[in-house]
Amino acid sequence: MNRKQTYLIERVRSGADERAASVRLVTPEELLFRPAPAEWHIHEIVAHLLQTHRDRFVPCIALALREPGTAISAFDPVAHMAAHYQAGDTLSGMLAKFRAECRRIAALVESAKPAAMANTIAHPRMGNVSAEWWALHAYGHT
Repeated sequence: MNRKQTYLIERVRSGADERAASVRLVTPEELLFRPAPAEWHIHEIVAHLLQTHRDRFVPCIALALREPGTAISAFDPVAHMAAHYQAGDTLSGMLAKFRAECRRIAALVESAKPAAMANTIAHPRMGNVSAEWWALHAYGHT
């Protein structure tokens, strides 16, 4: 493991804690407030973060490390949200699951040989995308 991986692991892990802290004092009214009719409220945003980490970032990192060169399909976050959002999920439960997904990303990065982080998978629009890019994107998305 190199310094870049160590830094990325620290950032991914801290991102989960930062998100939890950022919504800890949110009132129930604020949790469901929509800034505009077509925009997501905080509960939906947290659900989206969990879903994209669990259903996109973790699998893409793992696939790039395990089976480089594999082609993947495009991901539509709006359609995915419509299909998987559960309004009854608790904020604390989603945040706990989100932390677990961040730990999964950190574990994948930690276990990878530095050279393997350059392994790519083929995205239909973005071309070849590395495991490192997926991990960095997961942190940036958070």
